[in-house]
Amino acid sequence: IDQFVEINRILTSKSNISNDEFYFEVISLISNLPVDELEQMDYEEFQTYIKDLNYLTLTPPPFQPKTKINTEAGELYFFNQFTKLTNGEFIDLEYLIMSENYIENIKMILAVLFKRQFKPRDLLSDVEWEPYNGNLAIRANLFGNQKVVDVFGAISEFIQYREDFYKKYEGFFGTSEPEELEDIEGEGIISRATKAKEVEKQNSYKKWGWNLLMYNLCGNDPLRFEESYKLPLILTMNILSMRKELNIT
Repeated sequence: IDQFVEINRILTSKSNISNDEFYFEVISLISNLPVDELEQMDYEEFQTYIKDLNYLTLTPPPFQPKTKINTEAGELYFFNQFTKLTNGEFIDLEYLIMSENYIENIKMILAVLFKRQFKPRDLLSDVEWEPYNGNLAIRANLFGNQKVVDVFGAISEFIQYREDFYKKYEGFFGTSEPEELEDIEGEGIISRATKAKEVEKQNSYKKWGWNLLMYNLCGNDPLRFEESYKLPLILTMNILSMRKELNIT
């Protein structure tokens, strides 16, 4: 993972360096050979290295993620029960994945998606997972040496779930693009002013998104924000859906 993140940095800055410099840096990173040694390499051998780099891409193929990985902190398991995510887990994943360059956040994303199991599943009860504490900066250090093929698929699976989630609850979020007021010939000033207020209101909802939903959930009491982040995501959305449908304030 650390190598993949570093290759991404080199790829995104490729416009500032020559092709030869780009390949020297990437080959040096993967092979652990110093650049000055690579510069002395036989041309045909160097071209063989370049040919082997054709697989590089900012988005790896959708490998099936491992259900269990070994880390310095012990065994961690892929938490693929996305319907059991808490609000805090989903919101943190949302911000990490939707950032300008989410590759930089891969280790923190994996820190949410892989957890310890305190108790395995048996005939009478489900798996007991460690609770989410949001301490991602520390947990992220456990994933630098993990193989991309072992863990990246977990992110792909969550992204697919995320897309399905927003389709199901699109009435709460709308699109990310701000709405604009259309010009209608012959429209009255009062009618246009009313529409302008509605557009402004909808754009405010989109701007504040999850913060506004959590604020509503905790009864407009910011002191209860932390409690709202611990609630199950689907339970939260069902409650908000009921309140919206029944017009409960």
